[in-house]
Amino acid sequence: MTTMKVFKIIRNHKSKGRSIREIHKKTGIARKTIAKYYHMSAEDYQNYRKQAYARDHVFAKYKDEIIEVYAQNGKDVYVSSVYDLLEEKYGEELPGSARTLRNYIRHLVENNEISLTQNSRIYMPVDELPFGKQLQVDFGQLCIASGERIYLFAAILSASRYRYVAAQDRPFTTLDVIIHLLDCFEYIGGIPQEIAIDQDRTMVVSENQGDILLTTQFRQFKEEMGFSLFVCRGNDPESKGKVENLVKFVKSSFFSARSLHSLFEVQTGLHQWLVRTANGKLSQATGIASERLLKQEQCALKPLRASVFQRDPLLDREDRKADNKSFISVGASKYSVPIQYRNSTVWIYKSETVLFIYESPSGKEIARHTLSVVPGKKVYAHKHFRDTSESPRAARDALITSVALPQWEEYMRQNYRLFKRYYRDQHRQIQTFLDAGCDDDTLLRSLDFCLENAQYSARNLTDAYAYFSGIADEQQEDILPQLLSGIQSIKNEARSPKVARRQLQYYSSLVSIVGGYL
Repeated sequence: MTTMKVFKIIRNHKSKGRSIREIHKKTGIARKTIAKYYHMSAEDYQNYRKQAYARDHVFAKYKDEIIEVYAQNGKDVYVSSVYDLLEEKYGEELPGSARTLRNYIRHLVENNEISLTQNSRIYMPVDELPFGKQLQVDFGQLCIASGERIYLFAAILSASRYRYVAAQDRPFTTLDVIIHLLDCFEYIGGIPQEIAIDQDRTMVVSENQGDILLTTQFRQFKEEMGFSLFVCRGNDPESKGKVENLVKFVKSSFFSARSLHSLFEVQTGLHQWLVRTANGKLSQATGIASERLLKQEQCALKPLRASVFQRDPLLDREDRKADNKSFISVGASKYSVPIQYRNSTVWIYKSETVLFIYESPSGKEIARHTLSVVPGKKVYAHKHFRDTSESPRAARDALITSVALPQWEEYMRQNYRLFKRYYRDQHRQIQTFLDAGCDDDTLLRSLDFCLENAQYSARNLTDAYAYFSGIADEQQEDILPQLLSGIQSIKNEARSPKVARRQLQYYSSLVSIVGGYL
């Protein structure tokens, strides 16, 4: 909000007959600002300030917490980080935007309740690249409130700006970087064509005095994954335009307003920050939330590959018992496993962002889920609740041999042909129908009807059987042939035809059969 001093400058130049353009030229004040206040009277400006003051002070109830953040973390605290901290704690309860909070903090500064240093805006000088082209990698380190030094691995997809961050409590080795890259590939859903890395930043790696990219292990990993490298030259600002200062963004947006006391707190908070802020909010560069662009980027990424460097999950496995609904509990959330593993013990392995589930004791991977940051959430895959133990052909052949009627084989082949994508659901309905017991003569009439009228679904068969069974039980005349032949004329009639009265039960299945024709 413009101060009274600036308003008076604008009013003074206006009183001398100067235009908005002339005031801008003489004072350097933005034209939009001048235009906003150019036609305001002193009374209008005071009313505006009162309204703005009321709006900005919706954060007043958090005043003590805000002052405490600055007291604990010093003057170099970014407003964006304070807002993210409040959003993490209060979520949708926050009454205003980051800009509103910035105005309120400016009010606290003007009243000497907190003091700040001037921080420059974070700028992201990234060339526009096509989806799937480049992943930028950066390293960093900092000390948290406990005095422990934390080492950061950060990566960002150049096109979508989708970010990944990991932390550890020791300097990076070649194997550490490889493992973080593998986890990053899992997180973003594929492998980019190129990885850009700032050569100066590799100096935080203890192994080989920074020559991490020259090690045999890293060369092997690069060839295994099939990506190329873009390495920025040291002391060359122009080449560093390929690698944004991502770690600075992590430090300002996440760390600057938080007092963290353990690596676990850092890792947990970073994961939530990635979902909520880094990838969940609009990117300044694209104007779109990164998570919304990720699907487009994933289409251009190369498929994930197995790696000889992948950590052996058997070394860090944990046992979990699946319940009778095919879910296991991990942390405060539940995750699905394939239905055949319900009430069984499985093994789990957790990376920072992904939960891997393995068959016990073979070690075969049976499921993987993105770890939930929402306590109490159920994370599941629909395919886990389908029985995939039997092939489609085997399931069809088993049903064909269960009924000794020539029409049955033709009906099953047509059912499979028409409903191939849904054969499990179809076969389950047909098997339930057969298990209930069938009269051969009625079943034969039902099959003849379905084949003659090209009605091959399980529902068609059961409805036809119910209809012909009802005729036999009540010794009623079969009016279905006349109905089918006269359907077109019935549709063209302006009034409903008169039919003989029968019991309601008699028509319940008949309506199901002919309904598709009307």
